[in-house]
Amino acid sequence: PVFFDVGFIILVPIIYGFSKIAGLNPVKFGLPVAAIMLTVHVAVPPHPGIVGGSALLGTDLGWVTILGLAIALPLGLLAHFVAKWLNRRDFVMLPATAKQFALFGASESGDSAGTPPNGSGGGSGRVGTLTRTEAPPTAGTILTLILVPLVLIMSGTVASTLLPVESGLRPLFAFIGNPVFALLVALALAFYLLTVRRGWSLSHTGEVLEAALPPAAIVILVTGAGGAFARVLTESGVGTALSDTLAATGLPVLVLAFLIALVLRVSQGSATVAILTTAGLVAETVASSDYSPVQVALITLSIAFGSLGLSHVNDSGFWVVTRYLGLSVTDGLRTWTVLTTALGVAGFLIVGLLWILVGAAGA
Repeated sequence: PVFFDVGFIILVPIIYGFSKIAGLNPVKFGLPVAAIMLTVHVAVPPHPGIVGGSALLGTDLGWVTILGLAIALPLGLLAHFVAKWLNRRDFVMLPATAKQFALFGASESGDSAGTPPNGSGGGSGRVGTLTRTEAPPTAGTILTLILVPLVLIMSGTVASTLLPVESGLRPLFAFIGNPVFALLVALALAFYLLTVRRGWSLSHTGEVLEAALPPAAIVILVTGAGGAFARVLTESGVGTALSDTLAATGLPVLVLAFLIALVLRVSQGSATVAILTTAGLVAETVASSDYSPVQVALITLSIAFGSLGLSHVNDSGFWVVTRYLGLSVTDGLRTWTVLTTALGVAGFLIVGLLWILVGAAGA
C-alpha cells in the first residue's frame, strides 16, 4: 500500500517497456494502468485514505475490502474501454518526455524513467538506487505478502457474519482479523522472507529499513493531517451544521457523502484528505442512524469514489501522470480528468445498486 504517485512512478519503466515493444505512445498503456491504480488506492485497504475514513465511520474493514475489490474489477474493464476511446486520437508527446522515452532502454543504468521530464509536480520522482546486484523476490513471495493481511482481515469479517454469536471462535477471528494484527503479521513475514531468508546482513537490512522511513513518514503525516482537519471540522460544529443542512435537503446519505467528497477533491486536490474530511463530516449522521455494517461500508466506498473523480491541476497525481506520459495540461484534462471522473461516477453507481440490493435483502 503506497501513495498513487509512488506506485505509478515504480511502474513507469514497465509501461515504457511495453510501449517500446508495441511501438505505441506510452499513454496507450499508461492511462488505463494509472486509472485502475488510483481506483484501488482510494477504495481498497490498507491504503491510508480508505483505512482512515473507515476508522472515523466505524466501518468494518473486511467488508470494505471485499466490496472494494469486487467493485474495482468491473472498473478495471471500464478503465480499459474508456481509455481506449480517449486514445482514439494520437497525442503529441511533450518534447522532454519524448526525449526520455527515446532514451529509455539505451542506458545500462536502467533508471532513465526514474526522473520526471521536468520539475512540474511530483518532485524528483527518484525512487531509489540499488547499491548491489541481487535477485529480486519471486512473484510468489510478493503475492504472499500482499494477500496474507487481506486474507486475515477478511477472515474476521466472514467469521463475524457466519459464526453464531455464542461461538467461542468469534473472538479469535476478531483478533486475527484486526487490521493492526494483520499488518504486523505481514511485516514480520516480510522481514523474514525478504531479509533473513535471503541472507541479508544487519547493516544492509538497516539501510533498507532506513530508506523506507521517508515515504512512510509522508503517508503518516498526510493521513494524520487529514484526520486532524476532519476532527477540527467536527469539534467546531461544522459537522453538526452540515449534517443538519444535508438532512434538510432530503438527499440520501449515500449521495451526500459522494458529493461532499467530490467537492473536496476538486477544491484541494488530495483524494486522501477528501476521504478523511468527508468521513469526519458525515460521521455523526452515520452514527445516529441504524445502518448495518454492510451499509456503512457502502457509505465509506461512496466517499472513496467521490474522491476519485475530477483529478485536475491541483492534484499531484495529475502532474505525475501527464508528465510521465507526455501529455500537455490540455490533453491531461481531456483524458486523465475525464477518465477519473468516469470511474468515480461508475463506482458510485455500482455502490448505489449494491445499496438497493442490501436494503431489499435486509442486510
